[in-house]
Amino acid sequence: MMKRRIAHRILVILGAYPDIGKGILTASCGYILQQQGVGVLPLKFDGYLNYNSGSMNPYHKLMDVLYEEEEVFVLGDGFETDADSGYYERFLGMELPAEHNLTNGQLFAKLLSDEHTGKLPPGEILKFKHVRDLAVQWITSHTSRTDVVVLEIGGTVGDPESAVLYDALRLMRYGADVKIAVILLTPYFHPMDGEGLAKSSRTKLARQAFERAAQAGLRPDLLALRCINPTIVSLSDWEFIASDCGIQTHNIFVIPDCSPVYELPTRLVEQRVHRQLTELLSLRLTARDTNLLGRLETYCSLERAGRDGPLIRIGIFGKTVSQDSFVSLREAVEHAAVAQEYRADLVWIDDLVNIPSQMAGVLHSLDGLIVAEGLTYWREKIAALNFARTHSLPTLCISLGFDLAAVELARNVCGCADAFLEELEEGDSQVRVQLAPFFAGSHNIKLMEDSLLAKLYGKDRIAERHRHQSWLSRELVDQLVTAGVLDSGYSDNGNLEVFDWPVHPFYIAMKAHPEFKSWPGRPSPPFVGLIQAAKQCQRSRV
Repeated sequence: MMKRRIAHRILVILGAYPDIGKGILTASCGYILQQQGVGVLPLKFDGYLNYNSGSMNPYHKLMDVLYEEEEVFVLGDGFETDADSGYYERFLGMELPAEHNLTNGQLFAKLLSDEHTGKLPPGEILKFKHVRDLAVQWITSHTSRTDVVVLEIGGTVGDPESAVLYDALRLMRYGADVKIAVILLTPYFHPMDGEGLAKSSRTKLARQAFERAAQAGLRPDLLALRCINPTIVSLSDWEFIASDCGIQTHNIFVIPDCSPVYELPTRLVEQRVHRQLTELLSLRLTARDTNLLGRLETYCSLERAGRDGPLIRIGIFGKTVSQDSFVSLREAVEHAAVAQEYRADLVWIDDLVNIPSQMAGVLHSLDGLIVAEGLTYWREKIAALNFARTHSLPTLCISLGFDLAAVELARNVCGCADAFLEELEEGDSQVRVQLAPFFAGSHNIKLMEDSLLAKLYGKDRIAERHRHQSWLSRELVDQLVTAGVLDSGYSDNGNLEVFDWPVHPFYIAMKAHPEFKSWPGRPSPPFVGLIQAAKQCQRSRV
């Protein structure tokens, strides 16, 4: 009898708690499959009614409170997602479209739109039929275009918010042409020290998470124990969990803390997780163990070699919230430093603004400075930019930092004391940073030939991702150029995108977010330039 062809292979990643590393595990599993020659596409589902992650991570304009304290990652087509999409792109070396991310909000919006336009037949609209069918369509539309879809389900396993997707996968799992494997990432595994805490107590959270996944219709095939160090999980713990959950011990593996995070694929391969995945997904591979670690292992080797190298202190002046708001920025600095076999010591300046004397001391100790988005301490950022410009401190300004650098130059170099930002202040001067329609996604920038940034990129036409709602007025641009500022990059519609202060060792301002396109082994050129200038700055002080 002829076997049915498997048309849909889906690897599902569940988490017992939010924010325990599902995104990095999803990216790592996708990477080790990709390295075996398997076509991989990562997907992410969030059970919220928000349309995208941009509105799930808002900040109050005056209080500058980012409620979820997570990064909003912008895709090339302008769609706003969370930091997990950044990990997918950096691990897998691909740029993702908006369609890779789905929320309940998008499902309901599509369903109601179809009803309004007559695409649905007359009758009742049911959540666990019509919405579920749309979820199935979303999944199969991607599985038909690649070998394996790696699907991360956000939130906590068994959440009622994600019930529609659980139901869709449960139905699909029994299809003749579908192969679904499920990995459950457990809570942190913390065996108690001291005398004899029972195994049933030590392993309780892991076993409860397994039961919740099974009750939701997605019984896990693999169990990933999240732990600080693999050595804290004893063989008896391993066997107890396997026995209680009804799975083989070789289907349990550990997810330790990794630094850098790109070491996780190596840890998975050491536990032969790649073999388990290919077997569970019925993948027939001719050369399964060839170059399994590839470019990420090369990057990690460079990172380890650089640990004994010189230390570069880079200050980041951003938002007054968790550093998780700047995952891509942090990674971009690390990528550029590792490429030059340096160690980057990141100094978060936001915590120091209420102690002016301490902040001044920190600025003096830096080798480089990045001024990024974040509205709360914008006056202090202008002061820091003035210090960096007048003390020859290598500086990279991004997004709001671009606007603040322009205002600082206008006030202190051009003599336009009334220059202002419409988003933050009131004024009537034409020398202003003016509000504009929201602008997001990848857009072209024409660089001045032989400018510093053109040399760093190796070309004079680039594309970088944006997320902002302001541009410099023509009057402000004219004032800057008259004062000697080099207007070294313009958008296709004539807005200033890049400028630099030519009498400074390295002072570049970009309206775009170059950090979103920085990958391990392919660092973003502006960050490479910043690290190079920081090295020179450090040597000149010695």
